Amino acid sequence: MLLSGFVIFILILGPLTGSLAAFGIAESLKLNTPAYEQWRLLALGRYITRLDSLSIFQWFSAYSYEFRFSQSYSTNYSHLKRRRFP
Repeated sequence: MLLSGFVIFILILGPLTGSLAAFGIAESLKLNTPAYEQWRLLALGRYITRLDSLSIFQWFSAYSYEFRFSQSYSTNYSHLKRRRFP
């Protein structure tokens, strides 16, 4: 449980510090999803500049981790809900 909490903390801290470094405090507060806006700044060389579609991959990977975490949490602690106390 502690390891999962640490991973979630890192997943939150990474995009937060990245948006602050890329856009600044005032602009980061205005953005709805600053983690996905960072992909628009990325360019590979001179001709490959439209990499904002990779934000969908970031979204799916974060969602799959959250889904796996919720599934493991529900299976590991489901026996606590079934126990009835007199």
